[in-house]
Amino acid sequence: MIAIREAELAEIRALSPKASCMQEANIAYVYMPDLVLPVGCDPAKTDALLRPEPGPDGYTTRLFLSHPF
Repeated sequence: MIAIREAELAEIRALSPKASCMQEANIAYVYMPDLVLPVGCDPAKTDALLRPEPGPDGYTTRLFLSHPF
């Protein structure tokens, strides 16, 4: 498991001010509520969960969104 550094979290909070770190099964995640999506996306905001490290699915990083767009 890698730890999210405060400087990295500060960068993420520029996109989602209420972003917070969490951990599940020794994997670090960043919860990003009310993430503003690019212009033209519907919805314009969504909640997201960022996994900034490799996981069991083989992806290096992964971003999960609460809504498809």
